[in-house]
Amino acid sequence: MDLRLYHNSRIRIQTEQSKNFIDINGIQDECGIAIDAYPFLHYIEIRKKNGYVRTFYFKNKGIKKHIDLGYWEDAEVIFALNEVNNANAQFT
Repeated sequence: MDLRLYHNSRIRIQTEQSKNFIDINGIQDECGIAIDAYPFLHYIEIRKKNGYVRTFYFKNKGIKKHIDLGYWEDAEVIFALNEVNNANAQFT
């Protein structure tokens, strides 16, 4: 599926049960995109391998031990953020 994002577009991508999501926004003059993640709801990890970068959003840090990351399993973790401390946080 391809989606076209314009400067005034906002898209929410979420899992089937809506427990994990990110918001994607266009940037003025369509010069890029902004991705909003919610670290109070996720353990966020960015991995790099062979010139590619992938961002993972896990329910919590411990859950990743039980998930097969396939190709990305041995990738270098270049950033991690663990602020999963408020399951009832409110957001807009």
